[in-house]
Amino acid sequence: MNNVTGIGDIIENRDEDESPLPPDANFTEEELSILDDIDLNDSKDVLQNVPSNASILFPDDIPCSSPWVSNVDNRIQKGDRSPSVIENTPDHSPFQNRIIENYCDITPVPSPYNSFAPSPVNFQLIDSPAVASPASDINDITYSPSNIAKSRKRISQAKKDKGRLRERFHKKWKDQERKYNVNRGLEYVSRNGRVHDKKIMKSSCPATCRKKCSEKLTENIRQRIFDMFWSIGDHSRQWDFLASLGSRQGYCFSWHQQTAKRGANEISSCVFKFIEDTVGEGVKDYRFWSDNCGGQNRNRIVFLMYMIASSKFSIDISHRFLIVGHTQNEGDSMHALIERQTKDKMLYTPDQWYTAFRFAKSDEKPYKVIEVSQDLIKDFKSKLRLINNWTTTNDGSKMPWNRVTEVVVKAENPFRVFYKTTYQDDAYKWIDCVKQPKATRNRRESNINIDNISLAYQTPIPIDKNKYKDLMDLCKKLVIPKEYHLFFNNLIPNNSNRADESDSD
Repeated sequence: MNNVTGIGDIIENRDEDESPLPPDANFTEEELSILDDIDLNDSKDVLQNVPSNASILFPDDIPCSSPWVSNVDNRIQKGDRSPSVIENTPDHSPFQNRIIENYCDITPVPSPYNSFAPSPVNFQLIDSPAVASPASDINDITYSPSNIAKSRKRISQAKKDKGRLRERFHKKWKDQERKYNVNRGLEYVSRNGRVHDKKIMKSSCPATCRKKCSEKLTENIRQRIFDMFWSIGDHSRQWDFLASLGSRQGYCFSWHQQTAKRGANEISSCVFKFIEDTVGEGVKDYRFWSDNCGGQNRNRIVFLMYMIASSKFSIDISHRFLIVGHTQNEGDSMHALIERQTKDKMLYTPDQWYTAFRFAKSDEKPYKVIEVSQDLIKDFKSKLRLINNWTTTNDGSKMPWNRVTEVVVKAENPFRVFYKTTYQDDAYKWIDCVKQPKATRNRRESNINIDNISLAYQTPIPIDKNKYKDLMDLCKKLVIPKEYHLFFNNLIPNNSNRADESDSD
């Protein structure tokens, strides 16, 4: 143990498998000559040959594959009980338990982590939190298990005990259980104690049904739709499910300011055109929803159009007006989609807008765009003279047109308008809009002529003079490109400062 041994002797005497050097180690003669002058068994001699600018580090992450570690393991296995090696204790891991009491007595071995070149040298000891640099301060460091234990900080853990707070069982609340059963058509008890039975599918229409529902929908299809609807369990998603059963086809009736206005005649003409185009497909029942706009939707001109369409095509028509403040519908969704698709595009003429409407929806069925001309706009307002009763209902009360929530026109009596003033009403009230005098010997019942409805416009509608002037200024300044000037030059200005807006909204 006390003989001086060179590095060459150590390498020659060790087997290749037990060599502490890595397989690709390649040391120069200058590096090996430094080791020949050092007594590896004398710790003082080792420290004296360490460069003055070297530092001794004690990190915790020395790899298990280090030659130094394998050397220590071999010494322990061979029964070496020198002060430099301490046996493992049950309280610590093998690396944590090998505490170096006399660190200077360990033979340093060249490795990828220790180099004996003239550059600064780092010696690494196992699981030691202290760092000493330079080497002259190494004698001031003492190591013991108690010091290592004190240096380790306690890891704080989140408090799992929430105290005396009670756990909330949200799904077991009575209101939540009641809502769950209602949305799924199950039996439930209301707040006032009334028991509501489970939803069951009713029998289909009899064979005498005019719409032949039993022939169009079999019992299996009806049961499947019924089960799918109640299995959704969410009110809003159930309405989406019903909407998905339809064609989901959107229609856009478009025109510019010189073609028509935006009043009841225009809206009635567009709806009448829609009915006229789709009635040939076998549709016999039309249901419309809209807001409560009096200038376009809830007025006598629209109701008269329903009477004429029901009488001409033998169809049933119902129109429901949504509650004020809750009028958002599929039409608003179409407008929002078109605005999003065109917000970053430069569109100058109505033709460009018509094209944008057609390509606004690309993932599903595109919108059907109908370019409205003056030949399509009919003057339904001129037929109001055929109606001689707008005020008195069937029970003699005054007709509350401003509070109507639903109107229904049926083919068997097209000039009788059924209505409701609240959605909770079970029965309809009605008003006979055409009260014909009784037939006598010299007077017969008059026939209502619903044909030959005249057109609302014969010539293009002039636009406001100031608006026309502004458009011409934009063309002169080339804000509007030249290729679009032809459309604007053909516009007809009005002599007055403001065009007639009496039939618009």
